Amino acid sequence: MRSTCWSILALCALAAGCHSAADCVDAATPVGALCAPADAPPDTPITLEAMEECGGCTGSISACEITATSTGVLTLRGLGVFCELPRNTACAAVCSQSRVTCQTPPLAEGDYVVRAAGSSSVSVTLRVRQGGTATACTL
Repeated sequence: MRSTCWSILALCALAAGCHSAADCVDAATPVGALCAPADAPPDTPITLEAMEECGGCTGSISACEITATSTGVLTLRGLGVFCELPRNTACAAVCSQSRVTCQTPPLAEGDYVVRAAGSSSVSVTLRVRQGGTATACTL
């Protein structure tokens, strides 16, 4: 994730001069959308795609992780690097929505609710079935 910070710092340096990588922190990133394939096979990692809620010139989603939080519920957490702008430096009012992929652990047959961490409205159902063939999805 530090490579994203270095990219942001390079852009800042071109515009107005930046401080150092110490001005960057790893942080949770709000997820605005995610997907799950229609029917996935059991005992196989499934690749899900997530899109950040709204990134910008100071940071962006760069990875995600999936954890089982209870029976039948998986929580997807967006991760990113955020850098502080130097004093007297403006940030353009942009909303970038980067996408990342992450994998579930192998799952047993059943229905799973995949929820974005920190959101009550962003969730999808992942159906794992014998005979399922989809191992990935895209937004």
